[in-house]
Amino acid sequence: MVPRMMDALLGAASPRAGLEALLPGDGFYVPSRYEPRHHEDGTLASIGGPAVTRQRGWPGTMGFPQSVVLTPHTEMSMKFMVEISRGCPCMCRFCWAGYNYLPVRGFTRSELVARAREVRALAGKVGLVSTAVCDHPEIEGIVDDLAAMDYEVSVASLRLDDLTPGFVFKLADTGVQGLTLAPECGSDRMRRILNKQFTNDEILDKATWIFENGIRNLKLYYMVGLPFEEHADVEAIVALTDRIRERMLAVARGRGHIGRLHPSINPFVPKPGTPYQWLPLDDPKETDRKLQYLRRAFARMPNVDAICKSARTGTAQSILALGDRRVASALEIAVRGRMDFKRAVREAGLDPAFYLFRRRSRDEVLPWDVVDNGVAKAYFWKELQQSEKERLSPHCPEIQGCIRCGVCVETPNPLYALPEKWKGRARLPLYERLQSGKTAALAPAGPVAEAL
Repeated sequence: MVPRMMDALLGAASPRAGLEALLPGDGFYVPSRYEPRHHEDGTLASIGGPAVTRQRGWPGTMGFPQSVVLTPHTEMSMKFMVEISRGCPCMCRFCWAGYNYLPVRGFTRSELVARAREVRALAGKVGLVSTAVCDHPEIEGIVDDLAAMDYEVSVASLRLDDLTPGFVFKLADTGVQGLTLAPECGSDRMRRILNKQFTNDEILDKATWIFENGIRNLKLYYMVGLPFEEHADVEAIVALTDRIRERMLAVARGRGHIGRLHPSINPFVPKPGTPYQWLPLDDPKETDRKLQYLRRAFARMPNVDAICKSARTGTAQSILALGDRRVASALEIAVRGRMDFKRAVREAGLDPAFYLFRRRSRDEVLPWDVVDNGVAKAYFWKELQQSEKERLSPHCPEIQGCIRCGVCVETPNPLYALPEKWKGRARLPLYERLQSGKTAALAPAGPVAEAL
């Protein structure tokens, strides 16, 4: 869509003419076409304007998503970045990308490797980008081919439930010394709330063979201020990290090289287009107390370098995430007046609490309802209820004909074969294991997953 937008804007006689050329039927939202009306309490009564037809980029019909400029003067210095697939089947309830990039689709091994071969003379490192790198059905072959070209291969944050020892060894063999994992939280209870379908025991088992297969350092992504979080869940982040550290030390002592853990803890931000779009932000003072607790705990832990963001950052991000077009005036004031965003919000006459600290009703018109990401609003509401009950829901089955969430009305990419792991079900996803009683001790009271 970006190339089409640039063609329309750059080829127009005026900026207004360029905007008029961007049609809702082509997936473009132009705010000037809409006249929202508000209730007396400030909530939206209606958005008023044409419906925006959703668009999906498919391999073979879109430009290849890759680095265009290679330079040593950036964070990803001289690294060729290439997107290998879009969409993630996990349906994690906090994740905007997980829902908004559905359905799962990707480029073929031959396409990706051919492009990497073309730029090999310019770059010695390649970064594989995706919301679910390990879900690509040809991922191990792709890494083999890149390693044969003497590339150092790095990957985006890896899903723990998809990692295999063979894949980790292949990455280590290309020179990779560190990986990024996303436990997201420290307790199994909290992970059921988020619909993360792996347990602490599985995390620890995989951490062990990650270190055994040559990886020395791990970056760990966590969040605090999550929906329905208790302080015990925050304490569990420290406990889990320490247990991972023990596994790292047990492997490293025999080799004489001790790595480091790098926990990164961010305040949770409710996102539009997710089941948590109706929920308020956690009290920033309470979030700061949790972050301060983690800073002190990690400061006492050897071989651990933690980065704990501030609740202030999460507050600003949440206003931008949950705000409506009225927040645009605050952005303009902040830029023109070179002032703090929080002050700019006040200068614009806006009440941050209206956007941040109230729970929205199911039938409230939301500012982002004009943007159709394909997922039914009723599905999001059901997932919110599942979250409150600590119930897991199935992964996206990635098969044609599924009508559960509402996305799959288009024909799936025939070149993106269903991964073998989803065909044979040799290893059941966690929600199925719980339902079958194979991991009964982890299951919350009541049914675990309802038919959706």
